[in-house]
Formats: sequence, structure tokens, C-alpha cells
Amino acid sequence: MPISRQSLINALSSIAFVVIFSLISTYVPRQYFYIVIFIYLIALMSIMSIVPRLRQKKIAASIANSGPILMRVDSKEGLDMLSKDTALAQEMKSFMGRWILWLVIPFILWFTVFGALRNLLVPASVPRGSVEMFVRYLILFSILSGIMYGLRYVVMPRKMIIPITQFEVRRSGIISSGFSIKFPIDTKRYEIRYDVSRGFVEIYDKTSRQAYRFYTRDPVRLRELIERYGVEKHSEG
Repeated sequence: MPISRQSLINALSSIAFVVIFSLISTYVPRQYFYIVIFIYLIALMSIMSIVPRLRQKKIAASIANSGPILMRVDSKEGLDMLSKDTALAQEMKSFMGRWILWLVIPFILWFTVFGALRNLLVPASVPRGSVEMFVRYLILFSILSGIMYGLRYVVMPRKMIIPITQFEVRRSGIISSGFSIKFPIDTKRYEIRYDVSRGFVEIYDKTSRQAYRFYTRDPVRLRELIERYGVEKHSEG
């Protein structure tokens, strides 16, 4: 089974994280360690915030130039349908519980497991700034990364619901302020479902576990447009 582009990016990001933290832990003087870590994390968060926005802006611009609007939902209509979705509150409650747990666990691990593993794998007898120390830190952060990767699938919500209440559909995709997606949609990565009674069509990203819910008074019409213009057909055999 071929590896998806997003999975490859996630794997490379994890490797880069392990290598960079190992380099910082090995070669940065202790008095500057936390300053360098702080700068690195700020830079990382900035990149993770800016790059997706630029990518979404580019996607939205290409969709907007693809032809006339086939369907438009304004915020009043979307919010009205969202307010009537009484089942959403229970879903969000479950999501927030798991999300808070996911935020707390890393801190607990950092002050418990990390300290014990560090003393075991990088004892004080290892020469400071040596290749041996770097390799030992690589092993340490690889183990921690593996633990966090496993916890992500155990603790993280199975589905992160993102309600979208204002959007428009064109021949080449859907444009919204929070998420825009080009047609055709790759059904190997995305799962599409709709719920007439709750007034939404959901596009679920199996890789990131993000579920984008497009609220509208006419989910049947939205589904028809997605199936007509947005579903990628895969050849068999």
C-alpha cells in the first residue's frame, strides 16, 4: 500500500524533531538551552500556523477562478442549522475531554518518564558534546516520540469536528474561511457522509482525523454537487 504524502510529511517531521532536539541537547551550552528551545518552539509554531494559511489561500484563489458559484451558504443560514444540531454538543463534550487529556499527559510524561529515561540513557559519565551523547539523545527522543505517537492514537479524539457555517461551492471545489478543498476529492483519504436531519455534509480527513462539517438547509443539494463534481473516480484493476 503506497504511503500518502501527508503520512510521509508527518514521518519526516517526527524525524526532524528528534534530530533537532538531540542536537540542541548535545551541543547547546546548558545556560542557553531553554532559550534555544523556546526560540525553536516559537519558530516551529509560527511555521505550522503560517504555511497552512498560505496553502489554503492559494487553494481558495484557484477555486474562485474556476467558474460560477453553484451553491452559496451564508453565515446566518449556517449558524441557524448549527444551532439546531442538538447532538453536536455531546460530540464536542467528548472531544474536549479527550483533547484536554492529550494536553495534560505530555507534561506528566516530561516530568516522570523523561527524567528516568534521561538518567538511564544519558548518564553524567557521557562526555559533554560528544558523538556518543548525540546518539544517546537520538535514542532517548526516538523512544519519547514513539510513546507520544502511540498515545496520539489512544488518547486523541477519533474525530476532530470543525463546523463550517459559511461557504460556497464551485465546479473545482468548496471555499470557506476555515477550510477550502479542491475537486476531485480523493476518496482514499477523505470520507464523505451527510445527515439530512442534522443539516450537514461532512468531509472527514482520515489522515489528520479532522471532520469538516458544512452546515446548510439543503444538505441533499450539497451532496449532489460534491458527488457530481467532487468525487475522484479510481480505476479498478
